[in-house]
Amino acid sequence: MPDNLKIFLLILCFVAFIALYSMLKKKKLLFKHALFWALLDLILVICVIFVDKLRVVADFIGMEKVSNMIFFSIIFCLFHRIIFLSSEKILLFSIPFPASLFSLSS
Repeated sequence: MPDNLKIFLLILCFVAFIALYSMLKKKKLLFKHALFWALLDLILVICVIFVDKLRVVADFIGMEKVSNMIFFSIIFCLFHRIIFLSSEKILLFSIPFPASLFSLSS
Protein backbone atom coordinates (compact mmCIF):
# COMPACT_ATOMS: atom_id res chain seq x y z
CA MET A 1 0.00 0.00 0.00
CA PRO A 2 1.45 3.41 -0.93
CA ASP A 3 2.45 5.69 1.92
CA ASN A 4 0.16 8.46 0.65
CA LEU A 5 -2.83 6.14 0.96
CA LYS A 6 -1.80 5.06 4.46
CA ILE A 7 -1.52 8.68 5.58
CA PHE A 8 -4.89 9.53 4.02
CA LEU A 9 -6.59 6.57 5.74
CA LEU A 10 -5.01 7.42 9.10
CA ILE A 11 -6.20 11.02 8.79
CA LEU A 12 -9.67 9.77 7.84
CA CYS A 13 -9.77 7.50 10.91
CA PHE A 14 -8.63 10.39 13.10
CA VAL A 15 -11.36 12.66 11.72
CA ALA A 16 -13.94 9.91 12.31
CA PHE A 17 -12.73 9.56 15.90
CA ILE A 18 -12.97 13.34 16.46
CA ALA A 19 -16.52 13.33 15.03
CA LEU A 20 -17.40 10.41 17.29
CA TYR A 21 -16.01 12.25 20.32
CA SER A 22 -17.93 15.39 19.37
CA MET A 23 -21.21 13.48 19.04
CA LEU A 24 -20.59 11.79 22.38
CA LYS A 25 -19.82 15.09 24.08
CA LYS A 26 -22.99 16.69 22.68
CA LYS A 27 -24.95 13.65 23.89
CA LYS A 28 -26.12 12.80 20.36
CA LEU A 29 -24.73 9.29 20.75
CA LEU A 30 -24.91 6.81 23.61
CA PHE A 31 -21.64 5.66 25.16
CA LYS A 32 -22.27 1.98 24.43
CA HIS A 33 -22.75 2.76 20.73
CA ALA A 34 -19.77 5.11 20.65
CA LEU A 35 -17.61 2.40 22.21
CA PHE A 36 -18.41 0.03 19.34
CA TRP A 37 -17.52 2.61 16.69
CA ALA A 38 -14.37 3.68 18.55
CA LEU A 39 -13.18 0.07 18.73
CA LEU A 40 -13.94 -0.39 15.04
CA ASP A 41 -11.99 2.79 14.29
CA LEU A 42 -9.05 1.51 16.35
CA ILE A 43 -9.10 -1.80 14.49
CA LEU A 44 -9.04 0.07 11.18
CA VAL A 45 -6.03 2.10 12.33
CA ILE A 46 -4.21 -1.10 13.30
CA CYS A 47 -5.08 -2.64 9.92
CA VAL A 48 -3.72 0.40 8.09
CA ILE A 49 -0.48 0.37 10.07
CA PHE A 50 0.10 -3.38 9.79
CA VAL A 51 -1.29 -3.95 6.30
CA ASP A 52 1.51 -6.46 5.52
CA LYS A 53 0.33 -8.75 8.32
CA LEU A 54 -3.18 -8.88 6.87
CA ARG A 55 -1.87 -10.98 3.98
CA VAL A 56 -0.70 -13.61 6.48
CA VAL A 57 -4.09 -13.58 8.22
CA ALA A 58 -5.94 -13.82 4.89
CA ASP A 59 -3.80 -16.81 3.86
CA PHE A 60 -4.41 -18.49 7.23
CA ILE A 61 -8.18 -18.04 6.97
CA GLY A 62 -8.16 -19.21 3.37
CA MET A 63 -9.15 -15.97 1.69
CA GLU A 64 -7.61 -15.37 -1.72
CA LYS A 65 -7.42 -11.59 -1.42
CA VAL A 66 -7.01 -9.26 1.53
CA SER A 67 -9.83 -7.05 0.23
CA ASN A 68 -12.25 -9.98 0.43
CA MET A 69 -11.23 -10.57 4.04
CA ILE A 70 -11.74 -6.90 4.88
CA PHE A 71 -15.21 -6.81 3.28
CA PHE A 72 -16.17 -10.04 5.04
CA SER A 73 -14.96 -8.65 8.36
CA ILE A 74 -16.90 -5.41 7.91
CA ILE A 75 -20.07 -7.26 6.94
CA PHE A 76 -19.63 -9.56 9.94
CA CYS A 77 -19.18 -6.62 12.34
CA LEU A 78 -22.20 -4.77 10.99
CA PHE A 79 -24.32 -7.92 11.05
CA HIS A 80 -23.29 -8.49 14.67
CA ARG A 81 -24.25 -4.88 15.46
CA ILE A 82 -27.67 -5.26 13.83
CA ILE A 83 -28.38 -8.44 15.80
CA PHE A 84 -27.26 -6.74 19.02
CA LEU A 85 -29.47 -3.71 18.43
CA SER A 86 -32.42 -5.93 17.51
CA SER A 87 -32.05 -7.90 20.72
CA GLU A 88 -31.96 -4.63 22.69
CA LYS A 89 -35.30 -3.61 21.16
CA ILE A 90 -36.85 -6.96 22.01
CA LEU A 91 -35.63 -6.73 25.59
CA LEU A 92 -36.85 -3.14 25.86
CA PHE A 93 -40.39 -4.02 24.79
CA SER A 94 -40.58 -7.21 26.86
CA ILE A 95 -40.09 -5.46 30.21
CA PRO A 96 -43.35 -5.80 32.14
CA PHE A 97 -44.66 -2.54 33.58
CA PRO A 98 -46.41 -2.59 36.94
CA ALA A 99 -50.15 -2.02 36.70
CA SER A 100 -49.96 0.57 39.47
CA LEU A 101 -48.26 2.98 37.06
CA PHE A 102 -51.37 3.13 34.93
CA SER A 103 -54.03 3.31 37.64
CA LEU A 104 -55.96 6.58 37.88
CA SER A 105 -57.02 6.22 41.51
CA SER A 106 -54.73 7.56 44.21
